[in-house]
Parts: sequence; structure tokens; C-alpha cells
Amino acid sequence: MNKQPQGIVINTLKAIIFLVSTALIGQAQAQFPMFPPAPWELYAPAAPDYIVGSYTVDWQDTSGSICWLSEKVNNGSWVTVPNTYSPTKTINLSRGVGSYEYQVACIDSYGGKLGPVASMSVVSSIPTLDPLATQRGYQYQIRSGDLNADGKKDIYIQRTSGGNSNNGVIDKAIVVQNSDGRFDAIEAPSSGQLSIGAGWPIASGVTAQVNDFNVDGRVDVLLNNLDSAISNVDDQILYSTGEFFNGAAKAATALDFEFQKFFRDSYNWILDPNYFNQAITSNMPAYNFSLEIGVYFCSYWYGFPTCLNVGHGVFNQTVTLERMGLSGYETIAAAEEGLASALGFASYDTFECVLVCGWIEFYGWYSSTIITFWDVWTPTTESPGFDDINFSKPAADAESSLAVVMNADIVNAPFSALQELSEHVSGQLGVEINIGSAGANCDDSPIASHLVVAIPVLEGCSVVLSGIINTIGIILLEATFDGIEQPEPIYRVYGDNLVPMVGRSWTPEFPLWVPDYRDGAGLPQTNDCTKLVFGKLLNSMEMLIRPALPIINDPPGYSVAGGRVTEYFFPSPSQVQIIGGQVKYGPVINFTPPC
Repeated sequence: MNKQPQGIVINTLKAIIFLVSTALIGQAQAQFPMFPPAPWELYAPAAPDYIVGSYTVDWQDTSGSICWLSEKVNNGSWVTVPNTYSPTKTINLSRGVGSYEYQVACIDSYGGKLGPVASMSVVSSIPTLDPLATQRGYQYQIRSGDLNADGKKDIYIQRTSGGNSNNGVIDKAIVVQNSDGRFDAIEAPSSGQLSIGAGWPIASGVTAQVNDFNVDGRVDVLLNNLDSAISNVDDQILYSTGEFFNGAAKAATALDFEFQKFFRDSYNWILDPNYFNQAITSNMPAYNFSLEIGVYFCSYWYGFPTCLNVGHGVFNQTVTLERMGLSGYETIAAAEEGLASALGFASYDTFECVLVCGWIEFYGWYSSTIITFWDVWTPTTESPGFDDINFSKPAADAESSLAVVMNADIVNAPFSALQELSEHVSGQLGVEINIGSAGANCDDSPIASHLVVAIPVLEGCSVVLSGIINTIGIILLEATFDGIEQPEPIYRVYGDNLVPMVGRSWTPEFPLWVPDYRDGAGLPQTNDCTKLVFGKLLNSMEMLIRPALPIINDPPGYSVAGGRVTEYFFPSPSQVQIIGGQVKYGPVINFTPPC
């Protein structure tokens, strides 16, 4: 009996000692971590996107931490790559054909930490990419159906002939329609989705026009007459990914009215720097839809009027004509007509009736009603105004940047102007524009995926940005701008001092699309073929049109066949006005010279 309290005391002391020791151990662990801290931020390893044979994986310096490289093979489980623990940060690997993923993994006192994943593939061979002239001969079939059962038709497109299916040009792709009639590309469609699309009816009225619309070296597909298969939608440009082993579409852009205006006006401005002067209206006031509008009802019950202002209930929006893209009206009548037309009404009177006629009918059930309708138009202080109904305001805003870029030399290149202009072009194309650094050169400028703009140090390595706008304008004019008469530009390839920029030999064919341009154009050995300019024909008097002449053994041992390029030969160089191109150093897209 006497031993029980003693046992209780002993057990209590043991419990206290255990709790104290546990607390002390916890404090010790807090003060002296079991593992060193992991890096504050982990980054994806660097590995090639695809490769034949062995390769190298590099990752960040993890010295002072416990980290290693993890690998996943063909969507399997993550495993540790041997011999990759800190401070190792690079390893050469040899793997079989398949897909591989890599990430940096670390452990510290707070647990595990994983970095972003880098994916790559080991392939048996790298696909070949055809020249653009060959790519433009690719054939496509278009089908339409409803992939996601939302009641809106989507598009399936399949390449039926031409090129390697893994060459980064659209091969099989699906774009789905949104509620606003625009389309989004499924960037990685499953085999099941592609199988469903392949079973849809053929859209026989839709034609596929193949061209390099974003000037990245791979053709894209313009779907003409799309509304013959899907009602109330614009034609669409589907962009290739530009990535080997990816035959999906990267993005879709609608060729709506504003899109067409932008490139038409940018193109016309390059041809004529005074082009936008005609977009400015006279000095008369430009009326805005600062429209105060109201409807006032007075109902008579037993001789006593009851009046109600329902103006706010009828039309409660504060929208100016300018915000609706309408301006430049010199009279109220013209503003009323412009507003009604933009809203889809036959007349301004019809617009008024839509606002009030329903209320008239409603209140007519209860009493005799007197309706007073008023609207107050307020003229703006804008003088002169910009005619943005017929001209593109974004293109006009980009005009100053384009002018600066076209005339800038590389040493003092205004990089901000290039950035501003690229934003305008990107917004209209609907694809990413990646601008290289101001110090980039031909060797280290960004690789083209979509539209990549860089500023190389070497003057002869690429085509200026004005030429890109020019080229896109030409392609779209040919593709979509029916009935618009535009002067077609002509081109001249030249070298340094021995072959001048100004000359008598030109061609209507875009040199970057002609395989082995030197041979096809019959260029002499003295033409090092490093620069390209765009010209406008001013005078065709006595112009000679002929296949480019060959050069045989002049100088001895040098011969080119000629004949594959049409030559415009002029009696005087002054018959052509240079409008863009590599006139001097300037911001460029990373195209290599045609020769």
C-alpha cells in the first residue's frame, strides 16, 4: 500500500523528464537544422528540345544545399539521375529514343523542394524543313463540327500532302469557337480529339491559302470563305507552332475589318509617308455621342397628371462616339446617321423607336400618355478629327515608331520605338513577338518562333522591320483585300561597295522565298548578296521584263544559271523609289540573307 504513491511520483518524474528532454531536442533541432537550406528559388534545367544521340543537361549551382537531378522517362516515375548530387550542375547523358523530363530536387529541414520541369525528346532523326517555295504547295483539308457540344461549330484541319509531318508546320489541328465567334487553338490536341475531328463533314466551300503570314520561316494557313461552313464568323489565320514534332496550331487570328485596316494602312504608309494626312478631317467640330437622352411620361388619372422620367431605365449608358470608334462628323445629322449605322439600325428614328416604343405600348394599357423624347449632342473640342472609320487608328499610332525604326541606325537605335511598334504588330497578328536585346547579333539573336524581332550588330544579316510590315501587307492584300488596287513592291539584292543599293536590275519576286537566289537571279560574283531593299515603280518607260540572265565562266570558274527569277531592267535607276529594307543599319527580323 505504501509503495503505490512512490510509484506514482516516479512515473510523474519520468513523464516530466521526457517532456523536458523532448522540448530541448526540439529547440536543438530548431537551432541546429538537420539539413542545410535549399536554394531560395529553383529553375528548370537546360536541355535541348530534341536531339539525336547523347546530350548535356545543365542546371543551377546548388552548392551548400542537398540537391540532385531527377528524371522521368516516357511519362513514368521520377528517379534520381546517378552522380548528380550537389555541387554537380551538369551531366552528359546517352538515352534511347523517347521523351524525357528533368527537374532539380532538394531536401532541407522543412521537407522536399522541387523545381520546374524541362521536357525534351531523343529522336532517331531531325525532320527536314522544306524551303518556303515548297511549303506554299502544301495541301490541306478542312472539316467542321462541334467538339465540345456547346452548339458552336469548331474546325479540324489536316495536311493531306507535302513535307514531313513533324516539321513544325500545321499537320493536324483543332480550333474551337468561342461565344464571340472567335477561335482558340488547342495547343496539344489528344489523339481522341483528332479522331473526332477527322470524322466531321468536309467544309467544301472553305479554301486553305498557305503562306508565311507571320514571317517566321514556316507557312501558316488562311481559311477563306469560312462563313460558308460556319455562319457569322470571320476568315481565320491559323499559325504553325514552328516547333519540330508539333503539328498543332499555335494560335488563330480573325481577319476582321480592323485587322485588315491595320496592315493595309501600314503597308500604304510605307509606300507613301503622307498617307495618313488624308485621314485627318477638316477643322469643323467633330460630334461625339455625348448624348443625353431621356423619355418623360405623363399619365392622367381622373384629371390628375402623374409624370415619370424613365430615361435612365431606357438608356443608361454613357458612351462617346469616339469610344465606339466613330468620330469626324461635322454635323449632328451626320453623327446621328453614323451612330444608327454602327448600331445596326436603318435610321436614327428607328433607334429612337427601339428606346421608347416599348414603353409607349406598356403605359398605353393604363392611361393616355404624353411622351417627350429629347437628346442633346455635344460637339467635342477635337479639331481636326481622325477618320477612324476608313483608316486604322492603331496603324496611325504606330506610324511615328515605324518612321523612327526605318530611319534609325544601329548604334543609336531607339529600342523603345521598336518595342512600341512590335506591340502594335503583335496585337494585330494575335501572336507573340519576342524582341531580342539591343546588343544582339546574328549569332545570338533569338530563334524565330512566331515573329521574333532582334537588333543585330551586323548590318548584313537580316531584313529591317519595315520590310516585315511590307511583306505581311503584300501577303494579306493578295489574300483578302479584294478590289483594293495597290502598287506591288519590287526588290533588289545588293552587296557592299562594289554593288550599290541603287541600280537598274530589280525583281517582283520576294528573294527570301527563292531557293538558291544567287543562281536563280544570275548574280555576279562581285555581288555578295547581303542586303535587300524594297522599291516602288515610278516609271515603266522602256522597262525590260526578262528571265534573269546567266553568267558563264566570268570570271573564270564562276557560273550561275539564272532564268528562275523575273528581272525588271530599267534604263535609269531613278525609275524606282526605294521605300524600305536594309538601307542602312537598323532593327531587323532574324532572317538570313537570300544568298
